[in-house]
Amino acid sequence: APEVINMSMRSGAKADVWSIGVTAFRLLSKAMPFGEPPNTHEGVRKLFSTIKAYSGVLRFDENWSQRSEEARDFIRELMERQEEQRPSAAEALQSAFLEDHGPGQATLSFRSAKGLAGYSKAPRSVRLCLLLIAARLGDDEVKHFRRAFMRLDPSCRGSLSKETFVRCLLTSFAGGRGCLKRGPDAEDVFHAADLNNSGSIEYTEFVAACLYRKFRSWSGRGLCSRAFGAIDSDADGLVKVADLQSLFKDDAEALGLLKDSEDGSCDQQGFYNLLVTLDNGRSSG
Repeated sequence: APEVINMSMRSGAKADVWSIGVTAFRLLSKAMPFGEPPNTHEGVRKLFSTIKAYSGVLRFDENWSQRSEEARDFIRELMERQEEQRPSAAEALQSAFLEDHGPGQATLSFRSAKGLAGYSKAPRSVRLCLLLIAARLGDDEVKHFRRAFMRLDPSCRGSLSKETFVRCLLTSFAGGRGCLKRGPDAEDVFHAADLNNSGSIEYTEFVAACLYRKFRSWSGRGLCSRAFGAIDSDADGLVKVADLQSLFKDDAEALGLLKDSEDGSCDQQGFYNLLVTLDNGRSSG
């Protein structure tokens, strides 16, 4: 690990996690992340220099062409350059990759749980956009989220209770470095994900919350465009106002704007204006 080469006094268990990452890299690709181990003193010196200069960006060559993105994320997590950002062994066991290849447990990967923590602070407009996007994604795009949801919903009710969801989040962060160590934070995530205020989280709401980690860097207009495209089924640049009214049923000002539509339709700019109105109303309230 870089901190071992630098002879850091702080190196410890996290250095072992790095070593596991190197081993996993080898097992999954039949190659080494920084080249084959040298057998000369000069070769070792060059290898150490390469690891010291490692920026945290791994190169995945053709040997990884048949490996999933979850497998690559697993290696990236274990070989995080900054020791304090590297997961502990317990956190690594909750990775999406191991979730898919191990016995089912009612937990989420650390990355997924961390993404949900950020979702609770996202504006309602962002959460609604993600809900629209989630509802239109294909099976291949949500297969990991579907498996996670099924683990949390073994009775196939199609929704998660507050107790189940909160317990899952806290379990996923147990002993971790995350921001959900206190119950109220987990409850905030639950209420943010429960967009229809039903008292439970339905499957599409769960997927929307999980998507936040992927889309959190998108601009407001970019996310709006993606969401609008999801509901503009005939790609004519218009959506029916009636289809939007249920989405904004809890926002009187937005509903008022929708009623002003003369032809019963809304274009992308109008949709964006609705989202801005929604967020401005929430912040001023």
